Amino acid sequence: MKYYFLGIAGTAMASLAVLMKQKGHEVWGSDQGI
Repeated sequence: MKYYFLGIAGTAMASLAVLMKQKGHEVWGSDQGI
């Protein structure tokens, strides 16, 4: 499955993105602060 996270540089979203990636999912994201 593919996941797109908004605000991926934040602690909560980054942790969730890493978890999904470790489970074998495709992860994309963006953050306005970067």
